[in-house]
Formats: sequence, C-alpha cells, structure tokens
Amino acid sequence: MIKNKKDIFVVGYPRCGERFLSHNYGNLTGTYADISHDINFIENNPTPIVAVVRDPLDSLTSSLAMGFYQQKEVYDYTKGPAIDLSIYRYIRFYEKLLTLDNIIFVDFKDVISKIIPVIKYLANEFNHNYEYGKIASQQEIFELSPKESLYIPTSKNLPGYQEMYNDFKAKDLSRVYDLYRQSLDRCIIISNEEWVDWTGSHG
Repeated sequence: MIKNKKDIFVVGYPRCGERFLSHNYGNLTGTYADISHDINFIENNPTPIVAVVRDPLDSLTSSLAMGFYQQKEVYDYTKGPAIDLSIYRYIRFYEKLLTLDNIIFVDFKDVISKIIPVIKYLANEFNHNYEYGKIASQQEIFELSPKESLYIPTSKNLPGYQEMYNDFKAKDLSRVYDLYRQSLDRCIIISNEEWVDWTGSHG
C-alpha cells in the first residue's frame, strides 16, 4: 500500500483531524502521509504539506485536554499557565505557517464531511494515484493505533474538557481568530457534487 516514506506531511495545531486525513489518504492513494505539529520542522521541510484548519476553541481545548489525559494529570486553572501557554503556541504556530507558500490549507469541516473529494483534490495536486476505497472512521483508527500512543477519537468526554473550554473562551482570542480567518481564506474549495457524510465523533 505505502510506496515511499514521507511523501507528504499533514500538519496543523494538534487535534485538527490530521490523523484522520493522513490515515485515509494513505489508504486511498498508497502514499505515506506523515504528521507533524513542529512548526520549525515544517518551515524547513521541502516535502508537500497539507495544513488542516479547525475552529481554535475546539482545537485548543481538545489539545489541552489530551495533554492532561496523556500525562495523567488533573486540570486546575489556578495551578499553572496552561491556557495562556496554549494560546501563545497556537499564535506562534499559525503566524509562521501563514508565511509559507508551499502549503495547501484544508478546512477541518471539509475533512470530516467531504473526505473523499478532499483526498481526490490532494491526490491530483500531488500527482498521486487515487483508488476508491473504504473510509476508516476515527473509532477504527483508534483501534488500529498503538495503545502506548494513548490516542482516543474524541477528548470531549475527558475530565476538565468543559472547564478548559470555558477558560479559553474567557480569554482574549481576537488574534487567534484573526489567524484562523486568514487560514480559512487560503483553504481549498471543495464542491458539494461528491461528498461523504461521516458522522463519527470528533474532539
């Protein structure tokens, strides 16, 4: 199935659907799609890059909730700068990402609701073969993931998720959403002529 290592990279702020897109891109094209959240690596990497863009409140909260889950720690806003640090990292990531020209931006909403046309578009752009096949759900990807990765399909049911969401929402996110809008402006346009309604859970 996989022909070459690191044929493309799927990037984004963590928990933006990169794993879902990269896994299914590999299945339907036979092309290895790696994942990276390291903006310094992304800046200096010549490999074709796809950036998935998700609503900041959702991606910030999901990423932080996953971090506490993986570290087996309990969230407490009063005990550390986790919220402010996450916002700083998000801004730094997208400020650098938006300066790069060799990137195709994709809306998270299209990734989860129009995955087949998204993959077809990218395969055509990168000159990769496309062959129709079964789309793996987040739950199926979870079942295939190494247990030590602590990957889960959604973080919305994790302890502290709603508290984190509210704490992020109480912050000044004007710069965050300015970068989000700039990223959306660069996203590819996926038509509604052919799409797959995938109703799995995301978080």
